Amino acid sequence: MPIKPRIYALMLVASVAMTACGPGFPIMTREQEALYQNIDRLVKEEALMKARMQAVESGNAEATQARKDSDSIRRSIAEAQAEVEKIRQEFAFVQGAMEEQGHKKTETTEAVKSLGNAIASINARLAAIENVVKDTEKNALAQRDASVANEKRASDMQGRLLAVDRRVDALENSVSAMLAEPSAKKAEPQKDPDALYASAHKLIIAKDYAEAVQELESFVSAYPNHKLAGNALYWLGEAHYARGEWEKAILEFDKVIKLHPKTEKAAGAMLKQGYAFEKLGSTKEASVLFKAVIERFPKTREAELARKRLKKK
Repeated sequence: MPIKPRIYALMLVASVAMTACGPGFPIMTREQEALYQNIDRLVKEEALMKARMQAVESGNAEATQARKDSDSIRRSIAEAQAEVEKIRQEFAFVQGAMEEQGHKKTETTEAVKSLGNAIASINARLAAIENVVKDTEKNALAQRDASVANEKRASDMQGRLLAVDRRVDALENSVSAMLAEPSAKKAEPQKDPDALYASAHKLIIAKDYAEAVQELESFVSAYPNHKLAGNALYWLGEAHYARGEWEKAILEFDKVIKLHPKTEKAAGAMLKQGYAFEKLGSTKEASVLFKAVIERFPKTREAELARKRLKKK
């Protein structure tokens, strides 16, 4: 192979080795600069050698010197090739470092992405917890408001019942004043309380309310702590109610509620007391009593009747 084509080939290899680094690779290292200088020198020496060979082409001495110079050029080319190989190795090292850096960058990106997903999950859980806390606070406030409303209704009911009691007391005082007037002497009660109660109850069934009132009053006066005293007061109130004596009926029913609250007639006494107030035109007081029946005796027949009465209002 002629000397000049070899040098051109060497220059082409050096150029490829340097351009293979791609964009961003250093413009020229010291080794590269020395390589180019050597190549340039070789080109010049080749030109000089060519001129000398042409001048002394017929002389053996010049030919021998030319061969020596050619060997020197070959050695220089070998050295240049070694430099090129060295540059290729350095390039491979740099390329490997760049690839490793790119791999680390990918791992970092994935780690950042994973961290972002974890943060998003935590934020979602925090939002869910905040919603639960808000719902709990809302329910607590609703329960508190309901409790306050119930307390207010209970307070209003108690106030109205007190008003009813005051009115009943006023009626009782009025009736007591009327009863203070001289009256006919009542018959002495029988000694057997059960027999006296049974006799009075028969008079109620027979609708002989005037006689029933006398016997029931005698029973209550003689046996105020008897087990049937509450029942006797209830039937006494019924007798006055049947005779249209609404105020007297209210008084007797009120005694049942206050003096015998655990008797089986307590619910009926409160209901009939409400009916009596309706007869007097006191619908407000009657409604209070009907509501009290429902609240105090919710599972009784009287409570059901009270509910029906309130629906009609």
